[in-house]
Amino acid sequence: MEEEGIHLDAKAMGAALNACSHSGLVDEARNLYVNMRSRYGVEPGTIHLNSFVDCLSRAKCLDEAEQFIRKTTIPKPDIITWMALLGPCRWHGDEERVKRLLPEIFNSKDIQKTHDDIIGLKLIEANVYAGLGDWDRHQAIHQQLTRDSHGPGRQKVPGRAWIEVDGTVNSFIAHDVLHPRSKEIYAELDRLEEEMQRAGFQPDTRFVAHNVSDTEKKRLLCHHSEKLAIAFGLISTPDGTPLLLTKNLRVCPNCHAATALISKLRNREIIVRDANRFHHFKNGICSCGGYW
Repeated sequence: MEEEGIHLDAKAMGAALNACSHSGLVDEARNLYVNMRSRYGVEPGTIHLNSFVDCLSRAKCLDEAEQFIRKTTIPKPDIITWMALLGPCRWHGDEERVKRLLPEIFNSKDIQKTHDDIIGLKLIEANVYAGLGDWDRHQAIHQQLTRDSHGPGRQKVPGRAWIEVDGTVNSFIAHDVLHPRSKEIYAELDRLEEEMQRAGFQPDTRFVAHNVSDTEKKRLLCHHSEKLAIAFGLISTPDGTPLLLTKNLRVCPNCHAATALISKLRNREIIVRDANRFHHFKNGICSCGGYW
């Protein structure tokens, strides 16, 4: 755009920073944000700040992200800024940082928080204690959320995946048994699990927030909504047919790794549109390069 003489406005800068965040381009994002005002004449806004913090946090630059939030006054960090740091802390195993920051964020009068923001923070807190194996605290937080979350729109949205086959859209949630071909779908999942084990795949159970055995955690991961949709697609279409799925939430790391392997084992292109971006799996590799 610069080479073509096109003026870069705030929206273009926001899109560029967001692209850097989802591609792991930390140095490029840092250069863009620092030079927004002087080089491009664009005043940084909260959306730019949040994208930059998200980029740092995703890339595990957690200390830099926290210090950047603390020293930034214009634009003023908001609850989304802090959430952009807290979420990746969980993925990167830095539960102690989340435990330290959450009381400060909850008690701060300078950070505006809606009821839904509080629920989101509590869910992060519950997941942190699950990751630490403190199931009593995890259960206590969920009980509090159950008491505080009243009425429609206050319940956690379940993960759901959709796949269209022969003009019909098929919808799945985790552990779904309502589909008329459920027995065939679960039989295909069993076959896939055996093939993946032979290929050396090890399910990542770190993010299963249930106090159950490792064996049960692996079973729960195997029955996520996108796994069911993929299995249905495999048994419902000819070999070599690409599978196109939609997912309403972010694909979890385990399902991402598993889908990449399935694309190689079954020689299928699998395209998944999750809440963040498109993932194009082919021959064991995803187009996102591990950032999403």
